[in-house]
Amino acid sequence: MLTPFIHWPPISWHRPIVPRCNLWSLLVRVTPDRRQFCIQHYLSDVRLLSFGEVRALFPGARVIRECFCEIAKSLVAMKAP
Repeated sequence: MLTPFIHWPPISWHRPIVPRCNLWSLLVRVTPDRRQFCIQHYLSDVRLLSFGEVRALFPGARVIRECFCEIAKSLVAMKAP
């Protein structure tokens, strides 16, 4: 979708925000049905993993939150020493 920062607000905000505010609509001309399909696909299938989900995927690893301006921007799993 090419929309920076869309993953940071709560998931409940995605449905009203994504159709109205995305860079993809400005950069690519598509038919309305194709646009609707892509937005629906994004809303139903694309999401970030939570801290607990990353920890479950990498048992025994140390999970670190990388922050930018006090906001977690990514999770990194590092092998325990």
